[in-house]
Amino acid sequence: AEPTADEPVPAPAMTLAELRQQWVEATCLLRSDMATAESFDQARRVVRVSLQFIDNLSALAVEHAAKLPGGTGTIFQELLNDLAVCGVAGMMIDNLGSQGGSDGNPSFEDAARDSAMAGSLGAKDEWPQLLAQANDLRCIVRIKLQDANDLKAAEYALECCSTCFQEISAHAKARGISNFEMAQVLDGPQE
Repeated sequence: AEPTADEPVPAPAMTLAELRQQWVEATCLLRSDMATAESFDQARRVVRVSLQFIDNLSALAVEHAAKLPGGTGTIFQELLNDLAVCGVAGMMIDNLGSQGGSDGNPSFEDAARDSAMAGSLGAKDEWPQLLAQANDLRCIVRIKLQDANDLKAAEYALECCSTCFQEISAHAKARGISNFEMAQVLDGPQE
């Protein structure tokens, strides 16, 4: 987990060269240009929330393991199916993040009411939020997301990005600059 504003930022664990390589990898893994402080902060937030989402899916799968063959992957596939029902089409190419409702497609709340999976898990109230988080995950990583193996790959990618963001915070603190300014240092010429 990333430190919040109230938590201390640890000292850097990576050299600048190692962090620069990690940053290149993170920028390749994420569907965000991170060209502004706002887009950088948004990417950090979505990475953190997406990792929490995957943890929540895992907990839900463990809680209902007896009646849920396939576990986390089954829940995730149902969320993807419901996103398609809501009009969030083209799971790999249409990443505009439409949440249904405006064009005659069901809203996330409508999908939750109609979802057999949400009902069997007793999760109709939290299903719209899970749909939004599944959509955010789908929109932030450059990985096709269709099944449990893809979800594991996305989790690994997000963990790498989270580590990178933590190291950026540590290096930024050590230099007395903002996290975004540190990212710009990483994008700039070698020091």
